[in-house]
Amino acid sequence: MKSVTFFSFLCCLLLAGCTKRERINPLDPENPRTQGRPEAPLLYSVLDTVVLSWREYSFSDLDSIRIFRKIEGEGEFELLETIDPEQSEVRDFPVSYEKRHWYSISLNAREYESLRSEAAGIRPGPTFLWASDIERGQIVRYTHDGAHEVFRSQPLFLEPIDIALDTLNQVIWVADAIASEILRVDFSGRIGLSLRGIKRIYQLRLDPADQSLLVLSRLDSTLTRYATDGQEVMQVRGLNRPVALRVHAADRSLFVLEKSRRRIVHLSAAGDSIGSLQGFSAPYDLAIDSKANLLWVADSTSVLRIDLRDGSRTAIDGFDMAYRVAVEPASGACWVIDWSPEREKSAVVQVSRDGQVRFRLGGFTDPRSLAVNSYNGNCFVAETLAGTLSEVSVRGELLSRTATRGGLIDLAVQPAPAPR
Repeated sequence: MKSVTFFSFLCCLLLAGCTKRERINPLDPENPRTQGRPEAPLLYSVLDTVVLSWREYSFSDLDSIRIFRKIEGEGEFELLETIDPEQSEVRDFPVSYEKRHWYSISLNAREYESLRSEAAGIRPGPTFLWASDIERGQIVRYTHDGAHEVFRSQPLFLEPIDIALDTLNQVIWVADAIASEILRVDFSGRIGLSLRGIKRIYQLRLDPADQSLLVLSRLDSTLTRYATDGQEVMQVRGLNRPVALRVHAADRSLFVLEKSRRRIVHLSAAGDSIGSLQGFSAPYDLAIDSKANLLWVADSTSVLRIDLRDGSRTAIDGFDMAYRVAVEPASGACWVIDWSPEREKSAVVQVSRDGQVRFRLGGFTDPRSLAVNSYNGNCFVAETLAGTLSEVSVRGELLSRTATRGGLIDLAVQPAPAPR
């Protein structure tokens, strides 16, 4: 059987009869779906390298594939490289951080060159975003801009509700609520350790001082600390419906939110009682600004800014339901999910370290988790039921909203590598 050339195959489809049936060749200019363009390349980035890939094309007279690139602020598309038709992947490096890059390809045959594909864009950088996909039972690693998947694990989990990232040891702890276990998984998806029999795991946190794992169990009403090898080294009992935990980076003290008692318990790193904070309405979450010694509490229709030096409180009002809070360590900006049950009525709000509302960005549906990227101050927002992942700039601009392949429930930013 003779091989079909790129040009002859295209010509056949342009002859009699093509007007009476659907144009099925994707490189046919009359194809209503593609308009004769090849598919846009798939992208991901690792540090200063962008990886492009595309489907293989098997036309016998295909001479080459041309790669075009456009860089933010640097003019129009230019030819980056011409490669052999057998190739289906190219790496572009070194690229500039925080500049958006767009890529497009065209197919060049002996008697024809296709139109360029639709452009695919990416903003490279030194960080990654990790997420737990509760719908598919997987963990996912995204690019610096949160718009492209770098890695997706096998479906290892029944209900991965929370994650804690140990960048130093290149592992991620995953809480599986249904299986009542916590798995330690390396960055390539291999399971290295399992902690079993922990009922109703609610939240994981890492102590940055020694990378030990802190686990809140809502059913057992306990806070447990595990060493990096999985050995239990401390347990606090008698908590009442603990729903949130934070570690003060300066002194390693622990703050545990007890929702039913509407109070925050303050513990030493060893688990001894230091005191408690009370007088909340309906607290959902807390965050610590260790640099300024501030505690932020999402409390019903308000966000409370508590100065831990003297206990003074400032209430920022006007929320429908302050649901999640996270602090950017350098600037002290507090990011807030203002949750609403109505579609596209939830919002992301940023409050300055001194308690001033900087902006409010609406249009979100069921946002459940946020994570702040300390490299650029931007914030990622996961809309679980809507199946989207968004990046909001430090100035309040919606930089991207990407459809996910499942339902993301928890987020964690893998920071930039330390300078050598």
